[in-house]
Amino acid sequence: MAEKQTGGDIRQTVETKPKSSEGSLAVRYAIDDLGIKAYYTSPGTWATDKVFVKSVGPGITALGIGSGKQAWKTSLPGPVCGATRHVTADNRTAVAFKSEPMVGDSMSAPGNAETSCDSLAFIDLDTGEKLWQGKLLLPGDGTTFDVRVTMTRGTVVAARYGGSVAFDMASGRRLWSTRPPDRTACEDIGYAGGKGLLALVQCGNSETTKYKVQKVAPRTGKRQWTYEVSPGIEFVNLVSAAPPVIAVAAGKEEITDLIVLDDRGAKRSSVTVSSSRFVTACDPGVESLIETCDGVVVGDTQLFVATKQRGYDGETAEGEAANEIVAFDLATGKSGVKFDGKVGRPIYPLRMSADRLITYRQGGTYTPSAVVAIDPSSGEESVLLLFPATDELFDWESGYTGLIYEQGRFFMFTRTVQGPTDKSEAGKEALVALGYESTG
Repeated sequence: MAEKQTGGDIRQTVETKPKSSEGSLAVRYAIDDLGIKAYYTSPGTWATDKVFVKSVGPGITALGIGSGKQAWKTSLPGPVCGATRHVTADNRTAVAFKSEPMVGDSMSAPGNAETSCDSLAFIDLDTGEKLWQGKLLLPGDGTTFDVRVTMTRGTVVAARYGGSVAFDMASGRRLWSTRPPDRTACEDIGYAGGKGLLALVQCGNSETTKYKVQKVAPRTGKRQWTYEVSPGIEFVNLVSAAPPVIAVAAGKEEITDLIVLDDRGAKRSSVTVSSSRFVTACDPGVESLIETCDGVVVGDTQLFVATKQRGYDGETAEGEAANEIVAFDLATGKSGVKFDGKVGRPIYPLRMSADRLITYRQGGTYTPSAVVAIDPSSGEESVLLLFPATDELFDWESGYTGLIYEQGRFFMFTRTVQGPTDKSEAGKEALVALGYESTG
């Protein structure tokens, strides 16, 4: 049974099976007035029971579910440069943005890349209302880049190289901040939120980098425990704050292991997830250190990772499933049950819904795509939504496409938006997102 949530809680939707699993198009978001060679990053994507919301450059646009028409649009002084995937129980979220206008149509144009990401706004996703706005600059700090935003109950936290700041969710009042004495000291560079708050701490310079993971009291910033990441780790990604799970790149620029910590910050177990077999969909780059492992879903007792799709490096055997999702025990790190995709139709984990795993099963030429709920204890499957297969946007394993299933609706979206390459393609639309809902 779902826990009763209040406005400051981070949303944990429990999905139910609709009357009809047959789905139809609910949202199609495309932009046809982009300039030649225009380029925008699009870090924010959310859905509520009323709207689908997407940030593109300095604008945040909401489309009504079903109608597909614009419900509202909010323009910020400059482009959105950081966002959290978390949403409160009353459909609010936080975005970081630049207070200076963009130069031209490209986020990478001279002037844009150097502009400080210096502000944060708390927004009502249903109405577009900006509830409050705060400055991210710390005393004596003139530049703020690569901002990473997260939320936990009642608190919004933003971090980047050079410091971090926490705000009260209801009022926008600053709660606490951190700033290292110099760049060789330890500094918080990102936080994972949700049901808890973890900090990723980097120490030393580029030649002597070491990482720590710390549990943080959201209202005070006080450190409750520290886990020292082994030397030689290239990157760390905070996958989940509660249960605490991190992804590490050991000796290479790709995720190699998942490490599970206990409630005192000690190593509980580890799972090897070599890129030759598994798809963690983690971005180990410096701009994506928190909550960007789309291919890893963490439950209360297990975590789930999909294997790579067969057939890319060789032929699949006749009748063989395209891939499978493997469950690993959080306490031991041992693999347990596997949930197979279909022939030619790989399956990917999306998120937990109470004790059930929500998955996306890719469609084929003659078969629809599907959202399927799986009971990990019994393997029982329940089809939640069927909809036309499309590859217009889907490139999930590369990280360019994101997937959301929220309140009975499935959304597929891009993380970057590009305009026509030359004048001959002027007016050509850029597809940003597709969404489907039950017809019942």
